Amino acid sequence: MNAPFSAVFRTLNGTAASLSALHETLRRMEAETRTALRLNDQNRERRVCAVQDATDELLEDFAHEYDTLKGDAESLLSAAEIAMNDILDPHFHRMQPQYFSAAMQKPYNTANVRAEALIARMQKALSAIQAGAKKIKNAFLLPDAAGLIGSVSPDFRKSLYMPILDAYAHMRRCAEAIENAPAFTEKTARAHAVCTRKTRQIEAECTNLRAEILQKLKADTGAAITRTNAVLCTPPSAAIFAENAGHAPLFLGTLRLALPSGKMFTAPLTCTKLDRSVLFLTDNTAPHALFCSLALDLLKSDPAAVVHLADPAHCGNAYKDVFAAFTPSRRAEIWCSTQEFTRGTEALCHAAAENAPNAMHYVFIENMEQNIPEQTLEDLIRLMRANTCVRVLVSVRKAISLPHGFQQKFPALVQNAACCTAKNGGIYISEDVFTVPPEDLPTRRAAALSAVTAQMKKPPCCPSTPVCRMPKAGRKRAAKRAFSFPSARAMSPVSPSRLRLRKKSRMRSSSVT
Repeated sequence: MNAPFSAVFRTLNGTAASLSALHETLRRMEAETRTALRLNDQNRERRVCAVQDATDELLEDFAHEYDTLKGDAESLLSAAEIAMNDILDPHFHRMQPQYFSAAMQKPYNTANVRAEALIARMQKALSAIQAGAKKIKNAFLLPDAAGLIGSVSPDFRKSLYMPILDAYAHMRRCAEAIENAPAFTEKTARAHAVCTRKTRQIEAECTNLRAEILQKLKADTGAAITRTNAVLCTPPSAAIFAENAGHAPLFLGTLRLALPSGKMFTAPLTCTKLDRSVLFLTDNTAPHALFCSLALDLLKSDPAAVVHLADPAHCGNAYKDVFAAFTPSRRAEIWCSTQEFTRGTEALCHAAAENAPNAMHYVFIENMEQNIPEQTLEDLIRLMRANTCVRVLVSVRKAISLPHGFQQKFPALVQNAACCTAKNGGIYISEDVFTVPPEDLPTRRAAALSAVTAQMKKPPCCPSTPVCRMPKAGRKRAAKRAFSFPSARAMSPVSPSRLRLRKKSRMRSSSVT
């Protein structure tokens, strides 16, 4: 990724925004899908319950109808038995089992007859029984009435007995047919079949709708991921996340990017230069490894780079192990006290005012409330605002309360620096986009020391070389300095009268000769 730090930071923020938008879209689609699936399930349950309720109601109607007909049949049979019990002829009651058995042997067509028709037959048979019983009662006198056995001949009575018992046998057969009527069984079976068919139809429709909802979620998710990938694969994002991005000289850490699929994308995050000062807002962990890595990369890649490491709080012990070998070459300077910090910032202010093109200074300050003297904060802000040959990298913990003087000047510090968040020693953009600080500092230190040693052994370049690399305005200023004459202050002041005396003396000497 061939881009300065500010471009990298802006792109990382855009990437985090894209991923946050993607995750928000996925969460919204998931919520909508869950709602649609819940409504689909509720609709299925409602429709199935409606079909089952209708079936149950129909079955209840069938049962009520069956119970009504069965009750009617039993009532008719009871009425027939009462009518027969009112017959006072002992012969009838004595011969009733034999007559009834003979009557039951006769064929009665009750198959495929509706229950209502069977009830009508029973009512007709009951009327015949009641009429026959009335005739017998009217034609028969008890023996004590006249000392007679009966006023009617037995043949006449027998002629009435058989039709009565035939009618009663017919009623019994009709009652049995009503009790075992296949029509009610068929109705119940048909109701259950209709209920099952409609339930299966509802289940199939809801299952298809559920599959359509899930398919839509899959398609929408794929489209959202495709759109996000398109954003991440376009410049400058594509340059940042390219696999071959390790050629840039400054290593910012290992980028970890949480993809929507759940996988973690990792790649080295680098940049070409620090184009402005940087303010790191950190948690309780200072970005020490990141500062050391950047300082070593600067020393290795840029022969004009000079790093200044401020550590008055620990007397420089935080950096001595890594940068002590660089101090003899004057490429690295560790500010171990408040006095050294003050002298160093004053010297950098003079260098920034002159804007000397032969060196680029980088100041690294961890935990500004511990390592920055309050009286020098204004100088640091002025260096950050000038943004010429000095870059200031400073970190501050978000969880602490700054002193009053720092609080007053902190907005100016934020205004003149690229602000980014650091967490666990790395650059933090979001929960899905962050960097892991470098862990191979000994290797980087050895490579940087070897490069600095090689740079010190090179012969000095001709004066024209740096001038050719300067901008046009810088080349003009360098040319003027190379071919400058003594200034008016360096020359001794001469009055006009002395100039006239010198002229007269020259004229006299010429006349004498």
